[in-house]
Amino acid sequence: RWEIDNATVKFIAGKAESEVFNERGFTWSASAEHDIAHWTDFILRCEANHNGIWKCNINAELRVLRVDGTYYSEKNAFEFNNENSTQKFLRTIAWPFLLHHLYRNRGKATVEFHINIISSERGNNIFAAPNDMSNVILKIGEHKLHVSKEFLAVHSPVFDTLFFGDFAEKGKEEVEIKDVVYQEFIDLLHFVYLRTLITGSLPQIVQ
Repeated sequence: RWEIDNATVKFIAGKAESEVFNERGFTWSASAEHDIAHWTDFILRCEANHNGIWKCNINAELRVLRVDGTYYSEKNAFEFNNENSTQKFLRTIAWPFLLHHLYRNRGKATVEFHINIISSERGNNIFAAPNDMSNVILKIGEHKLHVSKEFLAVHSPVFDTLFFGDFAEKGKEEVEIKDVVYQEFIDLLHFVYLRTLITGSLPQIVQ
């Protein structure tokens, strides 16, 4: 829900921007601007909280609320990813209509984005293939993750012992990790490599 204060001033200026909010591990924001024909484009932005590969598929409904409780509505399906974090509801409503009192209550306009996340991938692929740093494969179920033994060992005594202690895993090119949840382990790797927590909790294995 986006409540636009001083809506008249912002609409006369030709652009309005929302605050940023976080949902399901992604950062969202919105803006409104008009094209040369004075139709309104509502712009929705989605960004991941890390620098890896990611994508997010959604069904979205835009609602521009009127004072009488009704609203203008438009629906669309969007895909956001690390190469394209912006999508638009194009030419939705004539910009001058937003200046009409039917869409403003005490100088405030209200816009809602109803978002249903269909699927998302939050950077798992950055460990899916070998890179310049990786020298060991961690296997969790059917998943294989390419990581650096030294880098993980510096950040966790558990990994230090696993890779360089007197364990059978020492020197192996592929090490099976048991009794962990795959997505939680991915979150751990994001924290170690990117210093970013996606879920807000740190898996115990890093401690």
